[in-house]
Amino acid sequence: MGLYNLVFLPPILLYGFLCTKFPPRKLLLWSVIIGVPQFIPMAFIHTGQQALLAAVLIGLMGGLANAACIDIAIRACPPGLQGTLMMMIAATFALSMRAGDVLGSWIYGLSPKYGFQYCVIAITVTYALILPVIPLIPKQLTATADGEPNPEEEALVLAEIGNAGGPT
Repeated sequence: MGLYNLVFLPPILLYGFLCTKFPPRKLLLWSVIIGVPQFIPMAFIHTGQQALLAAVLIGLMGGLANAACIDIAIRACPPGLQGTLMMMIAATFALSMRAGDVLGSWIYGLSPKYGFQYCVIAITVTYALILPVIPLIPKQLTATADGEPNPEEEALVLAEIGNAGGPT
């Protein structure tokens, strides 16, 4: 897990550069497409060294999608609540990891011979189910790259900030 999380850093840094060049919708779509098969290498693990190599591949393939999803969440967050959002993301990540462990253990237990492959298939299908959700994201959240002006979104934020301050 430590190596897997460490290897997220290069893709996250790459996302930091790419998000100023491309709109988040494109980055999200392509990073999820790249990330869908990220756990397939696990089906071929037979040694500890192979597990470490797989952790590197999995982290590199999934880091960009992780950054893109968090970027979309931050863009959708009401002004001033980004810290709260990040704590919710961290808690949800930890909870989903442990729930995934429980579900994965159950799936693995279904078949002593093929349980591991069933787990890999289940996680790949689960990640693929993110793709049909992407078109449902409001266009104004994903229309512009970081740093590009988005008058429609800026007007919404200014109106929300103005309403939050109460009458003056």
